[in-house]
Amino acid sequence: MVLLVLATAMGEWGEVRMEQIDTRGYMAVAYLIVFGSLIAFSAYQWLLRNVEPTLVGTYAFVNPAVAILLGWSLGGEQINANIILAGMIIVAGVVLIVPLRLRIRPFAALKGDVHADCD
Repeated sequence: MVLLVLATAMGEWGEVRMEQIDTRGYMAVAYLIVFGSLIAFSAYQWLLRNVEPTLVGTYAFVNPAVAILLGWSLGGEQINANIILAGMIIVAGVVLIVPLRLRIRPFAALKGDVHADCD
């Protein structure tokens, strides 16, 4: 909303040429609305209700990797050494977070300590 207000205030709407936007552009916006917002947000809300918040938080690591793979497989984008390195860092982050969380939870449940993961 802030960007729309700023664009209006700076006269950016005069630069938009709707006739230059092709069907592929409209389809991309529709895809982002449906999959990037409606479905993704619904899935995120479901996960928040059904999974540990720490595990849900891994979406922030995984989403860029999924976007890169989709861009490569569907959009013909190139993958270079920097992208591969970043992907390895993403995977390492998820590997470090998820098993740690799974180890802490069962141990706390065995001890009967419901507040074990508050520290």
